Amino acid sequence: MKRVIVVFLGIIMLLMFGCTKQVDTQADIQAIRQQGKGLVDAFNRADPDALAVFVTENVFVMPPNQQSVVGVEAVRAYWTEGFRVASSHLEISKFRDDCRPDIADDQKIRKNVRRN
Repeated sequence: MKRVIVVFLGIIMLLMFGCTKQVDTQADIQAIRQQGKGLVDAFNRADPDALAVFVTENVFVMPPNQQSVVGVEAVRAYWTEGFRVASSHLEISKFRDDCRPDIADDQKIRKNVRRN
């Protein structure tokens, strides 16, 4: 019985202290903010090539009342056409990093669109 208690306490200690990873949360938040700024800047320049850097090869966009757009090249073509027919301005008015220490997201994203 004593051995079971010692093993159990050892497992608890490993779970509590042995798996803890030091994370530089501020550096992560700054990196997320920089990526967000890069994406917004690329969008506001109407630069589909620069925007393509921010998506993965299996990107899947679901525009309202249109067919889904799948893949980097298809999304790049979608943005190209979108920038051709309308001028847009995107801004992030609030950055939220208080929900969890390992997650930060952009809140209150505002997009203004004007038809060309």
